[in-house]
Amino acid sequence: MKKISFLIVIFLLWLSFSFADSLWDVSVSFCNNTTWADGKSMNFVAQAGVPYEFCLEIANTSKEKVSLSLWFVDGELTNDELHNKACSHQWRLFSPYVDFLEKTMLISSWSVVQKTWTLSFPLGYSGEVNWCLVYHVLDQEKSLQQDWSSFDIIVRKANFMDGYVVGDFKRNIEFDNDSSVIYYIDKEDSALVVLLPFSNWWILPEFLQYTWRLSNILGYERMVTSSKIIDYWTSSMIEFRFADIPFYKWVYSFFFQWFSLLDTRLDLSYVPEEYKQKIDFSYDKNIILVPWMLIFGIVWFFVALFVLRRILKIILRR
Repeated sequence: MKKISFLIVIFLLWLSFSFADSLWDVSVSFCNNTTWADGKSMNFVAQAGVPYEFCLEIANTSKEKVSLSLWFVDGELTNDELHNKACSHQWRLFSPYVDFLEKTMLISSWSVVQKTWTLSFPLGYSGEVNWCLVYHVLDQEKSLQQDWSSFDIIVRKANFMDGYVVGDFKRNIEFDNDSSVIYYIDKEDSALVVLLPFSNWWILPEFLQYTWRLSNILGYERMVTSSKIIDYWTSSMIEFRFADIPFYKWVYSFFFQWFSLLDTRLDLSYVPEEYKQKIDFSYDKNIILVPWMLIFGIVWFFVALFVLRRILKIILRR
């Protein structure tokens, strides 16, 4: 059985290198409106009713001309526990919104060409989109003729296209009121936990950068700077853990300052400038930590001392 499996793997590898060798000499990348250095992914923000242009750069580094087939298909997740990004063979969700005429291109040897296409979303469209640009090499001389085969093998490459379509630009990120702030001592590790609630009630993710500080009048102080992405249409609790709270607890001053920007991983060139400005917040609160263990220890000390004195009095009277 192992020998058969090994032969199948060797056969598939032979197919890949025999019938799609030119594909490894071809690269397709997004040449503008991308935040990733390799150009293999496009992360965009488009407005419904406003055409969104994107550019492709196609390079052929082989000695022969290449006939390339390009297509846009729906994105999906792998059907396993990892749920990684993948590309479907269908284009049902994508096809109505892309102005795409040249599905087959002849790319000369040692050349680079650029092509521009347009995404157009109708008014009223809003939401997240996940698509793929897939491409493979067409070669009539190396076409696979397998009359006995019940399936076709197509070796292809893919670039991911992820974005958000916005109807109206109206940022709405909120820090919930003071009554929703939670703090407690974790019983497992005795750490102070502070939870601050945030809500993002619009279509784009928000990128929070923040600084928090915890201090008391006895010289204890901790300060940390961090960041967090809050996804669209979600409520999220930002958690702070202070694992080295002194045993005497005491009254602490908790200070939190942050600002929010639109998710910097996205191409925001189509977003009006006034909606790119940072939104500032600040919050401070006195946190009273009652040292119950210390109080119980003191109470038990005086109780024990009282009992001991009574016992000594009884003994001395005898």
